[in-house]
Formats: sequence, structure tokens, C-alpha cells
Amino acid sequence: MTTMVLLPPTPKQRAVEKFIARYIEEHDGISPSFAEIGAAFGISDAAAFDLVRGLINRGRATKAQHMTRSIRLVASENAA
Repeated sequence: MTTMVLLPPTPKQRAVEKFIARYIEEHDGISPSFAEIGAAFGISDAAAFDLVRGLINRGRATKAQHMTRSIRLVASENAA
């Protein structure tokens, strides 16, 4: 059995990761939209998507294809 090693996020990805964790906690398990992430950081929806995609590529988050508000963080320490 192989163990997945989580790559450390960039500082901006870490900030987005914390925002997502806090948002999910405050909204009863619902994840933020890319527009909400973008608004929180003063960036475009596309830039927010790229940051989340970076978290996914690093094994720190998942997202269901073609589903809104489906971002999930992988490790519980992400919320710290």
C-alpha cells in the first residue's frame, strides 16, 4: 500500500485552503464558489479556479467534475 504525500501549498494556496475550510465550517458543509473565493481575495473567478486546481494537483483538495460547490479538503489539518 502506498502512502500519498501531500505537497506543501504555496502561500496563496494556503490562504485559499484556510478560506475554504472556514467557509465550509460556517456554511454547514457547503463549499464556496469560485466567484466567492475570487471576491474574498480580490482575484478573478479563473484565478480562483487555478488556485483550487493547484490544491487538487498537490493532493490537498478534491472537486467533482461539473458540480458546483463540490470542493472538499483532503486532510483535517488543512483547517488549522
